[in-house]
Amino acid sequence: MKDKLTKQPVEKANVTIESYEFETDSIGFVHMQQITGDLSERKIIVTKAGYRHFNLIIDHNDDFIIYKQKEDATSDWQVGENSFAVLKDTLVVYLEKEIN
Repeated sequence: MKDKLTKQPVEKANVTIESYEFETDSIGFVHMQQITGDLSERKIIVTKAGYRHFNLIIDHNDDFIIYKQKEDATSDWQVGENSFAVLKDTLVVYLEKEIN
């Protein structure tokens, strides 16, 4: 996880993938070896105090991986542009600061 504006790591962000919960380390990294099973669809949620929530669904369709990001109608956060990138086997999330 990185701060979208500064590109600095975001430490201690909470990452939830289905029933698995993780916390980013000092370099904003989470290693997810524990996740097993069918990867037909995974919902990833990232939260950190002071930042907008991040919500992504990863879906598989034949030979394609589909990334779906949308606004959460039950909260006041909005999806920003370029909020994530996929680099080989790594998902980089760019968290945006909340606007008060």
